[in-house]
Amino acid sequence: MKTAEELAEEMLAVEHNIGESLMDDNFGSLINPRTLMTWCYGKGYLTREQYNLFVQADADDELEAKDMNYILYDADNEVPFAIVSHNEEKPEDEDRDYKKAFVILAEFVLAVDVYLERWNKWSEENKYEED
Repeated sequence: MKTAEELAEEMLAVEHNIGESLMDDNFGSLINPRTLMTWCYGKGYLTREQYNLFVQADADDELEAKDMNYILYDADNEVPFAIVSHNEEKPEDEDRDYKKAFVILAEFVLAVDVYLERWNKWSEENKYEED
């Protein structure tokens, strides 16, 4: 079985090769944000305050609570419940922060069988050519 780091690298490679966010209408559309955020809260990736902000945004039907791009990684520090937010004062850390978000996502996928099955099926159906 792959490690979270290996799966994250695979996901990032797919994202690079498809030329768009993996979270757009790609694999991200197969993830239930409530499930991911509850898992992240339970694992300690979100504070109680962040989780409650997400729950309220979800109840208010806010876009940020429905769109995996906002939920997984916030490059602009505008989404208070994002799993990983980039510190704009450290632009040199942006790649590291983005990868960290994908390692957390990969850990989730590996921990929840239905999401591992969805990833395997999605990646098989959406083969890409290596650079």
